[in-house]
Formats: sequence, C-alpha cells, structure tokens
Amino acid sequence: MGIAAPSVAANPWFVCAILFTLRFAVLGCCWSWWVSGRPHATPDRALQIVRVGAASLLLGLLVNGLVALSMAEAGLYQPAVEVCILIAVGAAGLGMGLWRLRAAIRSHVMTCAPVVTLTLLAVFVIMVLPRRGEWIAGGWDPGTYVNQGVSVSREQTFHPAPEPHLASLSREELNLFTRTSHNFLEYMPVVPLDPDTRQIRHFFFRFMPATVAVLERCGGLRAATRINFFAGWITAWAFAALLTAWPRGRIFTAVAMAALLSHPVWWFLIHFPTSEMLQLALILGLLAGWPPGNGRWSHQLFVALLLFAATLNRFSFLPFGGLFLCALTWSELPQTARVRSWAARWLHAAAILAGLYVDARCCAVTIGRLDELVLPLLLSGLGLMLLSLMAETIALHERGRAFLLLAGRKTAVILLLLSGIVLLVLDIAIPEWTHIGLMRNLAGALPFLGIPLCVGAAAGAAWTFIQKEPLNRETDAQLLFLAAAVLMTVGVAAIAGLYPWAVRRHLVYTVPLLCLLFAVVADRSWNLSGGRAGFRAALLLACGLVLAPNLRSTVGAVRHTEFDGLSRILSQAADRVGAEDIVVADHFRWGTPLRFIYGCRVLNGEVLWQDGDAERMREALHALELLCSNGGRLHFLTSTEKGLAVYPFQPARTEETWSSGPIELAELDHHTTQRSFAPRTRTKHFRLYTIPAQPNTPN
Repeated sequence: MGIAAPSVAANPWFVCAILFTLRFAVLGCCWSWWVSGRPHATPDRALQIVRVGAASLLLGLLVNGLVALSMAEAGLYQPAVEVCILIAVGAAGLGMGLWRLRAAIRSHVMTCAPVVTLTLLAVFVIMVLPRRGEWIAGGWDPGTYVNQGVSVSREQTFHPAPEPHLASLSREELNLFTRTSHNFLEYMPVVPLDPDTRQIRHFFFRFMPATVAVLERCGGLRAATRINFFAGWITAWAFAALLTAWPRGRIFTAVAMAALLSHPVWWFLIHFPTSEMLQLALILGLLAGWPPGNGRWSHQLFVALLLFAATLNRFSFLPFGGLFLCALTWSELPQTARVRSWAARWLHAAAILAGLYVDARCCAVTIGRLDELVLPLLLSGLGLMLLSLMAETIALHERGRAFLLLAGRKTAVILLLLSGIVLLVLDIAIPEWTHIGLMRNLAGALPFLGIPLCVGAAAGAAWTFIQKEPLNRETDAQLLFLAAAVLMTVGVAAIAGLYPWAVRRHLVYTVPLLCLLFAVVADRSWNLSGGRAGFRAALLLACGLVLAPNLRSTVGAVRHTEFDGLSRILSQAADRVGAEDIVVADHFRWGTPLRFIYGCRVLNGEVLWQDGDAERMREALHALELLCSNGGRLHFLTSTEKGLAVYPFQPARTEETWSSGPIELAELDHHTTQRSFAPRTRTKHFRLYTIPAQPNTPN
C-alpha cells in the first residue's frame, strides 16, 4: 500500500482519497453503530448524521493508529499484514452490526453515507491545495514527527536495524560526529543513538508518528506532511458532535463552529505537524462521547480507548486525564445507581495507566528528557485519578453520595477561581520560586486568541455560572473540565514549560472553551430577542465584529507556511547518492530527512564546523575515508554560500556534482516572545560535493 513519494510535489490525490476514506470513514462506519447511539439521542436526522460521522472518523483514527503503533513496535508493520488486519476489524464490525441492527441496517448505512462522501471530497481538497508547508526539516518537533513516521512506514518498525556506517566506527570516531544531550547520545538532535548497538531510537511518543506512517501509506510524503489537515477534518466533526449534545439552539451551534473554523490558532496548527491537533481530536471525542453513568458499556469502552490513545499521544496528558475522571465523577453524582459508575471509572483509570505503561516501556528516553517535569506530571495525574476513584467509592454509600453532592456547581466555580487567584498571587509575589510566568503566558496568548473573543467568552462564563439552576450537569462538567485544564496549562510550570510557543499551548483546551462560552452568549441573547428581526440582525452583526479581529491573524496563519520546496531540493540531492555512499550534511535540518525519508547514510557535519577545530576535522576525514574504502563515495551537502569553507579544514579531491542555486525557504519565528505569524525568509544554496570512491584504501 506504500506509495513512493520522495517529494511533496508527487501528488497521488486519487489513491489517497480512496485509501483514507476506506481506512478511516468506512472502517469507522463498520463500528460506529457500537457507540453512536445515546439514551437521550435526538431523532433529528441531521444531528444523528453528525454524531455517527464523528464516531466513525474517531474510531477509524483509533483503529489505524493503534494497529500501526502495535505492529511497528513489534517490528511487523508490513503493508500486506496491516491490510489483512484492517479488513478483519472492519468485517467483524460489519458482521456484528448486521446481526445487532438487522432491520435498521439500511438506516445506519444512509446515516453513514454523508461522512464517507464528504471525507472523500475533503481528502481530495487537502491533497490538491498548493504550498501547504513541507515540515521535513530535522531538529524540532514537527520535522521529527514527520521524519519518524515516514521512517516507520518505510522500515516497518520503531526499532530499525543498526546503522551500518556507524557500526564500523570506533567509539572515539563516533564521538566526532555525535553529541551527548540529556543523558543520551544524539545521532541528530532529537534522534537518540544507542552507542553499543549503533541503533537509532525513535524519540517521540508513538501515536502521532504511527498516524503519520498510516498517512504515508495512503498518500506518500505529501499526505504525511499534511497530517494535521486530516486531523483538523476529524476535529471539526468531533466538535460538531459535541455541540449536538448541548441543550442549545442552532444559533449556538453555528456561532461555536464559526468561532472554531475561523480561529487563527486552529488554522496555524493545521499545517504545523505536531501532536496537538491529534490531541484536540481525541479530547473533543472524549467530550462528545461523554458517557452517562447509566449508559451502555460501549460508551465506557469508547472513552477508555480515547483516554488510552491520548496518553500514548502525549505523556503530559496524564494530569488532564486525571482531571477528566474527576469531572466525570462530579457529573454523575446525582445518579443513584453507583456500582456501574464506580466500575467505569476504574476502567477509565486503567486505560490511562495502560497508556502510561506503554509510554514508559517504549519511550523511556523521551520521558528521561523531560527531566524534572516527570515527577510533577506523575504526582498530579495519579493524585487526581486517585481522588476520582476515592469519590466514586465514597459515593457507593448513600450518605457519602449526599455529602459529595454538597459540592455543587457554585463550589466548583469558587474553587476554580480561588486556584487562579492563588496562582496569580504566587506568580507576582515569588516568581523566582514558582517559575510559572502566569501573566507572561497570558500576555503571550492574547494576540493569538483574540481579545474580543476572550471578552465574549468571559461574558459567557459569567452568564453560564450565575444562573440558579444548571440546564445540564453534564455540560457544566465539560466547561469546568476545560476551564480547569486551561488554568493548569498556563498556571502549572511543569505543563506550561512543555510548550515553547503560545500557539501550541492553547489549541487543545483554551480554543474550544472560548468558542463554547462565546456561543453561549450568542444563544441566550438570541433567545431573549423575542423573535424581533432587528435585534437578531444586530446580534449576528455583533458576533461578526467579535470574530472579525481574528481574521487578519487567521489569514496570516493560512498563508504563511514553512519550508515549501524543501523536499524537491533534498530529493534531487538524494538522487545523486548511492546506496553505499555516505553524506555529511552541514546541518541536522537537512541530514535528518536525508536519513529518515530518503534512506541515505548520513552523518551530522554540524558538529565538525561548529567548534572550528581543524584537528578534529582531519580525524573525521580520516575516519570517513576508511568508511568509504568498500567502494562507496563520500559526499558533503552544504546549504550556504560558504560551501565547504564552512568547515575548518577542507577535504581534498572534491568536486561539486550538484547545485540547487539560491532558493528561499520561509519559516516562522517560534520564540516565546513572538506575537504574530509573520514569516522570515532565508536564502539557501545547496551544493553536493563528492570525493570519488577509493576501493583500495587500507584499513
């Protein structure tokens, strides 16, 4: 099923549209009957289409991601075997659905038809859009995710064989081309290397690169680099499904969807391939599939799978997972049948702990790099899970449940406000102790979130929580969960420190919360209008004025993509490199994709020129000549006008065999002080210098 695509310019749009639709929408539809129905589901056909569509895409995401992850972790991610497993899973769901639904199967098929058709069209649009970014440069999260996923697809494993050219080096020679960082040896930045086996160890947590691998098999490198476009399509469905579960009118749904689909943070993360967009899809799936305590076990299992995948996607989800369990427990306290809720909470906690175990087992080097952040994440996550389980146990007894019910919505809101005030006071009074930077975090976020939208959301929060009786305890719990998650994101140093830039920090929890709260204001104002056309027209205008200031930033987020054209350049260079040749790249940004996407034998030349040590360069050249004694050639890939002069000592007998000419590569400044999506353009001139093979060089 793999499609060789050495360049993003290769566009198998038709094949990708068919394969993605089959893998995600159709496969999900085979099982969506299992989770889409809810005891209080509305008979409204349109709402049912949205819920079934969201459930189908989320199930497709879970099945494809978890199958790819488990197979690649076992070193068995072979295309034919993967296809057989997916067909078997789909056939099992279809067979059970035919048996369970029987007479209703035709209605279910008609309900599934829109998501299948629209997904086919959406994938076509995603694949034909030009210049949507080519984040394959190494050294940072987005490029590493893409490189890792493409490598998993092509090498069929998360545990590749030892690098043959590195295995031939002595430990002293290996040190010439590597660095030690965060207690592990770096082949390239964020690419650990086992110094004993000379085996590359994939760095990031597994769910995101596994999903990249799936997309690479659907549509090659073009689809792999656009993973967040596909994930964004799933988030839109999941958010719409969440809105259908709220006891609000259509104006609420329309305003909330408009707020999300016009938000600059959402649009920027669409073409910035990091794990936040997938995490947003999983979190919205959790909220949309919020299981009532007396609901079917299929709901509970679906939520457990989402919790498991969210933990596999981001280890830092642990405290948010514990918070989610607390919110579930709080929302279900009024129910008198407690045993089912108690058992479900243990199931959900077990799913998070299972994800934690897989993370620790497969990604110990990644967790190790989190350093001092690991313990706070563990303590907060496990503590919140324990709190939820303790509350469920106490609530098994009627007197205990009555006591817990004293903590109503007002109590929860007051505790949340007090927590924010305490964090703010600590941040102002003893910033050197807390290391939170709460005000700095908020100041950095406002230009991206939009001040009018934040003001409208604040009005929605006040309007929601001052009412005497809640319309729905379930939706109150969802809002409280999101609000507490936002406070945790900006106010807990161990979590805020994981996000170097405000845009990534606020996609998963802040943006959905703002959209929901602002839609509450619009919905209630609409209802208070008494049907007066003039009032409602003014209200729609006001909503437009609130969202309009974000549009300028949104246009920048859509237009300013990064590294367009890079894959074409690197593929041209890779075409001139033989299977036995060795490439020394002057920067890890180009060396990483040459190894993981183009399969070249690469060494990191940055460590040779950065310290300016000519003697070290001579030793490295001697080691390289020995490596090429089997007949392979030695290449130097440079990316600046200096060419080989960037090195403190230039090799002899080189000839320039290829040149890209000056090209411009655009990228954004992702610094914590950045307040816009303004790009910066850097001119690069790639050259490939070659030293002819020396087959008779003595060892």
